Amino acid sequence: MQQHTTPAQIRAAAEEQIRPLGEKRKRLMAELEELDRELRPLVVHAIRNEVTYRRVQEITGLSPNTSRTWLNREGGRGGRGAVRKGK
Repeated sequence: MQQHTTPAQIRAAAEEQIRPLGEKRKRLMAELEELDRELRPLVVHAIRNEVTYRRVQEITGLSPNTSRTWLNREGGRGGRGAVRKGK
């Protein structure tokens, strides 16, 4: 006799397949949040000291928009190096 797999069994198997990587991703995201808390003031300081957004991106992998957001949250403006090319 042939045994049929129910939709619930198929869903459960799919959940088990993604669980290990999902747990790893959650751990890495928590680590990234902690790292960002340490990195944020350093990035703001760099921008205020004329390191360009592009250079910050090259060094850290942060998008220029993230760097701008962090700077704006600190209530400051960047130096000449923070100005985008062409502006």
